[in-house]
Amino acid sequence: MYTLSKSERLCSDTLIKKLFDKGNRSLSRFPFRLIWIETEHPGNETVQVLFLVSKRNFAKAVNRNKIKRQLRELYRLNKPELYARLSNRKIILSVAYTGKSMIGFSELKGAFDKLMNEFYGIV
Repeated sequence: MYTLSKSERLCSDTLIKKLFDKGNRSLSRFPFRLIWIETEHPGNETVQVLFLVSKRNFAKAVNRNKIKRQLRELYRLNKPELYARLSNRKIILSVAYTGKSMIGFSELKGAFDKLMNEFYGIV
């Protein structure tokens, strides 16, 4: 349950386009922005997720990749509760890092936990 497999990552161009075109729900809490839409997607997974870090804010790929690794870890730690709350619904989800500088993991964890608690209240 604490893994993040390839089938859980959002890779389909059509689903990504659908998410950003019709994903009418978003939630922003610094330094994150969460966009989601409830839709059918291929595979058995309840959630497919996409992690985004702006190239404009982080020109060096090393920094972007580090933040994406941290985002994946934060999501992975919160995944069991997310799956428990969604039960049989299928959603696609985008987690974007909107900060302009790197933040320590403990601060990111606190902010991500607050964001997810708010998301659980909406879903």
